[in-house]
Amino acid sequence: MNSLDILEIMPIEFQGKKKVIHIYKKVKIKELTASRIIDLYINLGFKKLPSVFSIQNFYMIIFFPKPPILISKRDGRLYSFRGKWDLKEAQHQASLIMRVLSEFNYVEKHQRKSMRRRK
Repeated sequence: MNSLDILEIMPIEFQGKKKVIHIYKKVKIKELTASRIIDLYINLGFKKLPSVFSIQNFYMIIFFPKPPILISKRDGRLYSFRGKWDLKEAQHQASLIMRVLSEFNYVEKHQRKSMRRRK
């Protein structure tokens, strides 16, 4: 994967007139595997599970037809593909993944910051 094809995504939940931004240092990559990521969703009772692949320096998480989210094995940050999907949809998808990972303490220095949305 060429680094020009992806961009870092800030996980943001959009809830009516508010947005919740997930601020974090990094995902604890050393403790994760593709099968472990799927297990987290199973443990939370998800009926539809994502497809998770280990590709080069990333874990790719896909809830088709939503944008795929990549977790970098190098820096523990979240990424998505540039220009392929709507940025807002990719940010929301990243926030769902962040909520799952933080539920099981796989995120360092995770905070949720609520803000009013601009029109």
